[in-house]
Amino acid sequence: MDRGAGGAAPVDPSVQRLVGFTNGVVAIAITLVALIVTVLFPATSLYPLVLIVLARPIKWLALRGAP
Repeated sequence: MDRGAGGAAPVDPSVQRLVGFTNGVVAIAITLVALIVTVLFPATSLYPLVLIVLARPIKWLALRGAP
């Protein structure tokens, strides 16, 4: 099998587009959730807590989506 410069197998462009689109949707969803939480709970400002809770799935998606 032909391998790229990084040693990874080449990724189909349609898969790259899908991963990019999915990452974009996830980023928008996380931003919306954070904004909603910030608006609903302005006194406690749970934005950092939301990011901490979502950090594990974000990291998992980022590592999984890496070519």
